[in-house]
Amino acid sequence: MSLPISISKTAEQLPVDPLLMVMRTAIGLGLGILMWLVRTALGQINRPESEWGSRARLRSIRGDSGYSSNTDIY
Repeated sequence: MSLPISISKTAEQLPVDPLLMVMRTAIGLGLGILMWLVRTALGQINRPESEWGSRARLRSIRGDSGYSSNTDIY
């Protein structure tokens, strides 16, 4: 049979725990929203219709000719 263990907290420690929980939640939500906005912004910049997206697509096409460097192309 296990004995219940209670951890006593002083009056000074009680308000800190909910504050830390709210702060962690706020930081997590802030980082999540920031990551969402960055991904959306990068998607707009790199979309195929934009100049940046067109250049990136041409670079990828030119860089991958479909042949490895070990084979001779005639």
